[in-house]
Amino acid sequence: MRFIYITLILLGFCGAAKADVYSEILSTTVVLYGQGQMGSASTVVISNKTFVISCGHVVAGLRKEIINADGSKTIKWDKATVYKPIYVMGRVSKYEKGVASVIRYSPFEKEDLAILLMDEDNFTQKSVKFWNLDVIPGHGSRVITCGSYYNKFYNSISTGVISNIDIKDGEMLFDCADTTIHSGISGGPVFTESGEFIGIVVRKWAENISMFVPLRRIKSYYERVGCGFLLEGKNIPENLLEIAVE
Repeated sequence: MRFIYITLILLGFCGAAKADVYSEILSTTVVLYGQGQMGSASTVVISNKTFVISCGHVVAGLRKEIINADGSKTIKWDKATVYKPIYVMGRVSKYEKGVASVIRYSPFEKEDLAILLMDEDNFTQKSVKFWNLDVIPGHGSRVITCGSYYNKFYNSISTGVISNIDIKDGEMLFDCADTTIHSGISGGPVFTESGEFIGIVVRKWAENISMFVPLRRIKSYYERVGCGFLLEGKNIPENLLEIAVE
């Protein structure tokens, strides 16, 4: 009887720990609306500024090419709309709406990544926790994805395992997981089972297999475009908005 009692206590503790992980994941996942495109994204907070990290094709419709009188082109970016679910007793009670500016962008056929900056200060206090960049989660590692499914269900959680690493699609390398993949989850985060951010879902590879940009590739791109501070928790560079969006 004592063994059964201890076992039940441990099971209860594990269940509570998982619930805490899921709660943290839900609190850092937002719904992102581009022009005619709905997707998912994660929040990174530096001081009172909220950055939204997602994939490029979710915001691609916000990009406008303007032909000038001399024939040259000017690129203009419309604002994205971001919805943050507010949870009460585990249920969504309302959504807080904000707008965000695209500050870095790489299209679908390249990195397929985007970084946005919320116009509102203190939009959220919740920030993702990044995985140890020196270690690559291997085949069979348990993962969690979060995002909107079929453009209806905000921030649904799916679990699975990493099914493959460094799969080439075009010129880019992706990791794969057997988590649920549907319209609306593009840009959604991938976490370890303990809640550390390891990637961004971008597309479907096969039936019930999602492809995601692994953190090692995200890190390389962010450093290249002057946004490595997001992963390191450092101060925002003064010239952040002076660097070209793409």
